[in-house]
Amino acid sequence: MTAFGALGSSLVELQRCGFFQWFNLEAAEMNGALTVFRPSGPTFRNDVALEAWNGFGGALTVLRLCLSRAFIDGTQWRAFASDIVASFFRDVLGESALSVALEEEAPVLLSPDEECLVQVYRGAKQSARTAYGTLMLSGENDTRNGVPVVIFSVAAR
Repeated sequence: MTAFGALGSSLVELQRCGFFQWFNLEAAEMNGALTVFRPSGPTFRNDVALEAWNGFGGALTVLRLCLSRAFIDGTQWRAFASDIVASFFRDVLGESALSVALEEEAPVLLSPDEECLVQVYRGAKQSARTAYGTLMLSGENDTRNGVPVVIFSVAAR
């Protein structure tokens, strides 16, 4: 397992992983250490962004999955939103109670910190942060360019 689990430890590994391929992500913006990936199709392109920050030697340092609240809360695409968030955490952390809770919205025994991240996803909590092994996980409800979004970050500690 590499720094970010199945998502790898570099941009090259990230772009080769199953998550990347399954959700048809492509580079949409590059600005120094930041590369932003979005779905290639028009349906979710404005609702989903994966931000990859790399440091010295090209190693990934932070991954951020950003989704519009409308994508998460809307009835038409809700299943797709929960699928990408659950898959993101599953690929970074391995199979975990957190990924199951996000995907299936079923009662799952979670630690208090994991439950806080689920509450951020559901819009019931503004932000949450927790350590998970060698990683720091965080979630935050925010706005970008006037659009309500939820941002999940995974960073090496």
